[in-house]
Amino acid sequence: MRENVLSFEEHRNKRQRQDQGRGKAREVKYKKSFDYSLIVLMAILLCFGLVMVFSSSYYTAEIRASSNHDATYYFVKQLICVVLGVALMIFFMYFDYHKFIRFVSKKGVTSRFSNLKIYRVLMVLAILSLLLVFVPGIGTEINGSRRWINIGISIQPSEIVKFALIVFMGCSIGADPRKIKSFKSGVLPYVVILMVICVLLYVQPNFSAIMCIGALVICMLILGGARMSHIGVLVGAMALAIVVLIAAEPYRLNRLLGYTGQESLWQGEQARLSIASGGVFGRGLGNSMQKMLYLPMGESDYIFAIIVEELGLVGGIAVIVLFALIIWRGALAAVRAPDLTGMLIASGVVAMIAIQVFVNIGVATTLLPSTRVVLPF
Repeated sequence: MRENVLSFEEHRNKRQRQDQGRGKAREVKYKKSFDYSLIVLMAILLCFGLVMVFSSSYYTAEIRASSNHDATYYFVKQLICVVLGVALMIFFMYFDYHKFIRFVSKKGVTSRFSNLKIYRVLMVLAILSLLLVFVPGIGTEINGSRRWINIGISIQPSEIVKFALIVFMGCSIGADPRKIKSFKSGVLPYVVILMVICVLLYVQPNFSAIMCIGALVICMLILGGARMSHIGVLVGAMALAIVVLIAAEPYRLNRLLGYTGQESLWQGEQARLSIASGGVFGRGLGNSMQKMLYLPMGESDYIFAIIVEELGLVGGIAVIVLFALIIWRGALAAVRAPDLTGMLIASGVVAMIAIQVFVNIGVATTLLPSTRVVLPF
């Protein structure tokens, strides 16, 4: 980690001392600037996602009673999520992330909530949201798992936890970067929080979220400057835990055996058939055969296979390139952040997108064992 990257408090105090020397004490002001290339890329991805969700789901939605036999059921759900996501994106574009650490008014006056660490409150609330899946009337059970809460729309609390964890680790490491070099006071607190989250996710069960969040924590610790010896111990412990969890459930072991070729898995076979039948240019938009109930979860977990079947190898590569460009622009935004906190928050968001894209496409192409991770659009 670069030594010249300052924490938020160090950066602010340094600027204040400089200004006091000139006889004018004031708060540091950060100039707002937007990456319009990233905004355009995100807009293209969201529009493409809406088209492909409808194309891959209309047949399934039309014949399922759970979707009221409405061909636009999944499309409307996706559209609602896109609208909410865009609204939140616009809000955070103008939101000063330093307020997660310290409240300051526009006139530079410290508010009465200045001692309240919002990032800590956010983390606690996110962990508590994992318990809501077990509350009757709020939690929803689908395919034997209680991963969703219904508040008008279905939400996975694990997604809330990912965001809260990124903010929490970014703010806490940025507030005192030197602590991360110590295992006891730097790394161990995050390990304890990760263990609490993993236990709650395991009970649901949500093994895929455990793996993604574990990978996210590792990335954040590396970017925060943790010692590689500490990272090695943590990775080893996580690898051992994954082996134990796989062996504990027959269906997880069957998925692993299917990946190694010792057993045949229907989803994997149908995904490969879907991709192979797409050829170079695909069957054409809306013309997939595998979405006709042959490929389970073709509208979500295996949507990349449907994309390749309908748009061909060209379409699949275009999607990968689009995600690669978004990750690249996000990484540039992280590098240009004014302090360590901003860099870590931006890097965490980029890392989470990269992890989910890698796992989803890896599963859809059967390069990875089957697990339920959606493509982030």
